[in-house]
Amino acid sequence: SIPVLLGIGNHETITPKTREEFLTHFSGWLAAPRAPGRAPPAPARHAYFDAVVRGIAIVNMDNATLDEFNAEQLAW
Repeated sequence: SIPVLLGIGNHETITPKTREEFLTHFSGWLAAPRAPGRAPPAPARHAYFDAVVRGIAIVNMDNATLDEFNAEQLAW
């Protein structure tokens, strides 16, 4: 009954690990329900998300690598 929201960290992108590997491995967790009225990002394509848990809005952005926030994430 405790919600778990998974976010990527820089330790998931240190060689030999990659963002793609993280997204593929955890795609089921990343496809969890999002904030009302917003469609979830395509599974295994994004590590950023928003959610509302018990009335609290949670926004998790992905800046785990040096490219920081990409254009797609900023537009979102």
